[in-house]
Amino acid sequence: MADMENTPGVNVATARPRLRGSGPILVLAIMFVVASFLAWYFTWFGRELTDAEISKYLADEKHPRHVQHALLQIEQRMERGDPNVRKWYPQLIVLSGNAETEFRLTVAWLMGFDNKSAEFHQTLLKLLQDREPLVRRNAALALVRFNDPSGRRELRAILEPYPVHAPTEG
Repeated sequence: MADMENTPGVNVATARPRLRGSGPILVLAIMFVVASFLAWYFTWFGRELTDAEISKYLADEKHPRHVQHALLQIEQRMERGDPNVRKWYPQLIVLSGNAETEFRLTVAWLMGFDNKSAEFHQTLLKLLQDREPLVRRNAALALVRFNDPSGRRELRAILEPYPVHAPTEG
């Protein structure tokens, strides 16, 4: 056999090492999947919290979703008839005076689940005077469970047209 490399007119290609272009793309795809999963997991309210986590989340006003997650967990425990939720009642009453509207309206809704609590009843009467209509309405709806007609005017106002004023022009 003749040596082909030395034969004139015949080009023999030498094998070059092949670069793997799919490796970085695969790593990037995995990172997207992991990041999406973690974002979902840490914002999903269905994850059961321990008592310690609920206490910690209720005090974490820097992360409003934590507070809302804890409030939802308390509501679910109230529905199951768990008497241990009473230990968080003082924190709920404090949250009812928070500057964050979402906290106040969620707490007003939550307080309706224990219509035997005198503290909740008094707090709901105060929330009935809140500056935000949604807080007042949740308080009025919760007062119905207390068989208290104090929220009747607000409940009727729900059915009336309500002008919404924009805080800025534009």
